Parts: sequence; structure tokens; C-alpha cells
Amino acid sequence: RVIELIEADSQLTTKLLDDNITLLHWAAINNRIEIAKYLITKGAKIDAIGGALHSTPLYWAIRDGKLEMTLFLLSYGAQTS
Repeated sequence: RVIELIEADSQLTTKLLDDNITLLHWAAINNRIEIAKYLITKGAKIDAIGGALHSTPLYWAIRDGKLEMTLFLLSYGAQTS
């Protein structure tokens, strides 16, 4: 479904959603690596700030104990500071 939405509106890769998060934040918290990879290849900002915590997708992944997602985001150049 995410791919269909992006294909229909490519701005969704960087747009803030209702909760002030990006789709990449959503993918990070839900450990959806394939979706995260797709979003990044379509232009998602890996270090986008969002949500109530004003944090990056990497922070969300770390905070929620998503080790695989954390390593994935780091491998794509997510900033640690």
C-alpha cells in the first residue's frame, strides 16, 4: 500500500503526516526495513525530525529496541548526533 501511495504522490516521502512524522519514522518504529529502503531510494530524508519527541527515525528505532532497523539506518548514513 505504501508503494501505491508514493507512486501516486511522490511528495509523501518527505511530507510530515498528522502526528508530525514522516513515513520513514513510521517504518522505523514498525521495523519495516523494506519499506524504509524503498522510501530512502525515493528521496526520504533519513535524518528528518518529527513526532512528539522531535527525533529522527534512527532515534525512534533505537528507543524502541529495533536493532535490525537501527543497523539498517546507520548503514544508509543516518547521523548519530
